[in-house]
Parts: sequence; C-alpha cells; structure tokens
Amino acid sequence: MSSWKLSDLVNPKMRAQAAAQLNSESAQGAQGGLEAQKGPGIPAVLKARKRRYTGPSEAEFMASVVEYLELHGFLVWHDNYSRRNISGLPDLLCLRGHMLLVIETKVGKNKPTPEQITWLEAFQRVHGIYALVLYPENWGELEVLCR
Repeated sequence: MSSWKLSDLVNPKMRAQAAAQLNSESAQGAQGGLEAQKGPGIPAVLKARKRRYTGPSEAEFMASVVEYLELHGFLVWHDNYSRRNISGLPDLLCLRGHMLLVIETKVGKNKPTPEQITWLEAFQRVHGIYALVLYPENWGELEVLCR
C-alpha cells in the first residue's frame, strides 16, 4: 500500500490512482475475512465482519432458568434493581431444602466480571452452596443440580 499525501489527492489524476489502488486493496481484503463496502464519497471502506449472537437475551435466558427452577421446587430470588446493590452479586439465589444455588447467568460471549467471580468463589467455599455461571450451552449442569 502506498501512502498518499493530501496534496496528492487534490490532483484529479492522482486521486483516481489512489481510489483504484484502494479498491484493489479492498477487494483483496474482502477475500481475507473483510468486506469491502462503498459509501458516499469514499471509494471503499474495509469493515470487519462481526458474528452476531443470535440466541436468547440474558433476560430471556434468566426467565427460562427461573421457570425451570420453580418447576423443580426451588424458591428463586432475583433483584430487579441490581444496579443499586453491591457490585458483583449473583443474578439468582435459589433455595430448596438444604441446598442453595447461586447462579450468574450469561449468554453469548459475555463473561463474569471480576466482582462476580469474587462473589461466586466466596459462595462456593460454603458447604451446601453451589455457585455457577450458567450459559445456555451448559444447561446440563442445572439439570443435574435439580435432580
């Protein structure tokens, strides 16, 4: 790729050469995982493709988890105003008999924050408490705990 100075692009002939080179490089980039997209006044812009998460939202997933737990006899607590609480508290506290499940729900590529990990690890150290980060992909862990 050549570097073009702004003064070069004032000249129509140089501007055409720069546009042709950029279009050529854009086409090569499109084959390597980038898309060439044209916009108004721009010969070509390289834009990285993003894979979008297409599964349920975290709220939808959490609603499914709550419903499943309640069907299996758990009392479930979720704070709808968690922004006012201590940072990192898990999403769900679920109690059945002498068992307490502490669950942080996540979807897609979302990961627990350091504060959430601190809280989950603290709960795991207590006998009879099961703390986990639950993704749709590891639903089987929840099924095992609900038996």
